[in-house]
Amino acid sequence: MKHQGIPALAAVAILAAGCGGGGQEFMPLEPGLTWIYHVSADPPAAAKVQIKGAARVGMTDGVQITGDLGDSRMAWRGPLLRASMLGGTLYDPPLPVLDLRGEDLIWEGIVIHEGVSWPATARLTTCDDPVGPAADPLKLRDEDLRCSRWEVTVKERTRTVTTHFARGFGIVQQTVTEDVEGSPKQTGIHLITGPNLEAGTKVETPEPPTPAGS
Repeated sequence: MKHQGIPALAAVAILAAGCGGGGQEFMPLEPGLTWIYHVSADPPAAAKVQIKGAARVGMTDGVQITGDLGDSRMAWRGPLLRASMLGGTLYDPPLPVLDLRGEDLIWEGIVIHEGVSWPATARLTTCDDPVGPAADPLKLRDEDLRCSRWEVTVKERTRTVTTHFARGFGIVQQTVTEDVEGSPKQTGIHLITGPNLEAGTKVETPEPPTPAGS
């Protein structure tokens, strides 16, 4: 079952992958690798995603990623991670989602969702937001993290996606913020288990606070 808590525009920017080299130290890349994430949505859920095989991303060899958050196609082109599909939504040309050089990038193209296309723009920047406490068991150092933020605007509606990549683990955290009926709405994911976790290490989902007076 595909979870709808993460909007389709962002859904599987959660896995960075590709056959073009680049930042694979920040995303282990082997067919069959699997990640399980906690989805902070209503209701909360666990989502499994997996690298299934090869796919074309523009003119670059990349990978197909499938799972509970929808299908994605991603590839590295030098230091730049790009996606031609995220959560079943197509991007032409491929959308940049991480630049290891730390440069700000502007994208213009077409977004295609359920057979309907719209012109769209996007801006990719680096960020220094701290990773959340759910990642504490990973004992990550600052040099082991890369944070990217991309804002995609379609039909005057903007969605902001902030993603933390960790060396050896891939994506450990992602938040999606968008305006819904005049109010900001935020959903997100964080890693429960994935490749290269030490034996006995488990990233737990924090318990919600106990309501006052209970």
